[in-house]
Amino acid sequence: MIASLDGDAAAYRPGGMNRFTMTEFLRPLEATAHLCGLTWAEPFILHDSIQMSDAERQAATEAYGARLAEAIAATRP
Repeated sequence: MIASLDGDAAAYRPGGMNRFTMTEFLRPLEATAHLCGLTWAEPFILHDSIQMSDAERQAATEAYGARLAEAIAATRP
């Protein structure tokens, strides 16, 4: 899962503007994945995505690609 957020990381913490972490916001999806017998992987979260430079977007794209490659490799026998 990838989540692209317009807010900065400080907004997604206890006491921040949104009051909860992204992990807490996504907890119902994690529970649903568990009930369906799916493997839950930590989400790939981008904060301040609208403010990213082209170079930062490219680095995030590469990091997400690497994360997906690791997940795929982990499922192969």
